[in-house]
Amino acid sequence: MSTRKRRPHKRPADDTSSRERAPFTFEWPKGSGQRYSLPTQLKFGVLRRASKAGNDFDQICAVLEAVADPDALAAIDDMDVPEVERLFVRWQRHMGVSVGES
Repeated sequence: MSTRKRRPHKRPADDTSSRERAPFTFEWPKGSGQRYSLPTQLKFGVLRRASKAGNDFDQICAVLEAVADPDALAAIDDMDVPEVERLFVRWQRHMGVSVGES
């Protein structure tokens, strides 16, 4: 039998739960002062349904359509695809998650 003591798991000092984080905000068009927001916390069902989409692009669209308000979705619709990809990466970082590549 081991007598080794377990060290308590330490959370990083800057780690806050997603419930404590402010919504993710973005400006579009850049420099316009028009700000939009996306939620920081997503329901599991949104991600589960999006996971059934065919590819990464379809999954991104499914998530955005499920959580973005009409104004934010219209702003995103006005972006070029590379800008949407950058937005999605920034949003994931804000939430503290990342999606691996396959």
